[in-house]
Amino acid sequence: MLVQTVLKNFRCHKDLTIEFSKNPFYISGNNGTGKTSVIEAIFTLLTLKSFRRINIKDAVSYGEEFLRISALFDDKPQLEMVFFYESQRRLLINGSEAASTDFSHIFPTVCYSPGFETLFSIDQQVRRVSLDRIVYYTNKLYVEDVRNYNALLIRKRAELAAEKPDHGVLAALNVQLTPLSEKISRTRNALVDEINQEIISDPLYDELLGGVVLALEINPMIKNSRELPAKRPLCGCHKDLLYLKKDGVVVEKFQSFGQKKSALLFILYQISKIIEKKRNQSIILLLDDFEAGLDGNRVKLIEGLFLNGNNGLSRQVVLTGISASARSALVL
Repeated sequence: MLVQTVLKNFRCHKDLTIEFSKNPFYISGNNGTGKTSVIEAIFTLLTLKSFRRINIKDAVSYGEEFLRISALFDDKPQLEMVFFYESQRRLLINGSEAASTDFSHIFPTVCYSPGFETLFSIDQQVRRVSLDRIVYYTNKLYVEDVRNYNALLIRKRAELAAEKPDHGVLAALNVQLTPLSEKISRTRNALVDEINQEIISDPLYDELLGGVVLALEINPMIKNSRELPAKRPLCGCHKDLLYLKKDGVVVEKFQSFGQKKSALLFILYQISKIIEKKRNQSIILLLDDFEAGLDGNRVKLIEGLFLNGNNGLSRQVVLTGISASARSALVL
């Protein structure tokens, strides 16, 4: 579990040390005090990307030239992870340089923040990336398939955009892209099926999702005569679409913010169970502005889900909110 994190020059936090003395750990404070920045920093450390979809240099405190996020974990022996940025990124595990895939695979992390809608994002790319990260936590090699596909896709885009595309080169690229695309889409679809099995079997399914399920529309690699005139790739797994559906009909609107938030949190809860089951490892849950938009009964209901461990595991939960309470461990 995470026992301490130190932020240096991360947004409004020039030098902040947090000791995680409780689980769940609750951070309270008024708007603008930096609660979300704490969650963002932890998420950035553990996943190597901010959920704000920014370049990491934009998170450096005004007037400073670097940022540093470090954390201690209660592994035996104790583990220290450090994310350091000054013109370029450095990753350290117990003082030694680490590869990004090794670094970000150590502690599976599930995060909710109001501006980070993951599987509910209006941007399909964000939805696909969210699916891919879940797969990555349970299959580390999957990231290589995605990287290889994206590298080939870049070459295909360049060839299609050329003044006189080489049909032979395009054909060769498609031969390499097709099996990778099929494998990635198949893996994503299997995960979507697994998530649906979990949510449908949960007693709270009707109350929190009302018959809605996830559905992946696969865009297979086929010979597409429109690609040359369009000068861009029009088929392949980078065009897969993730939807919410009810009775086969796409449902993208909710009656209220609270309903949408409850639905997303419920799905994230099912995802956390899947990751823990496959990894046999506790995950870290980051729930930013958790209570906003939810009534008291819904807060207790959803919080109870997240705080109940699975498979004998005790997940770590970090929550933020505005109102101080008896459970608050830190006030910003």
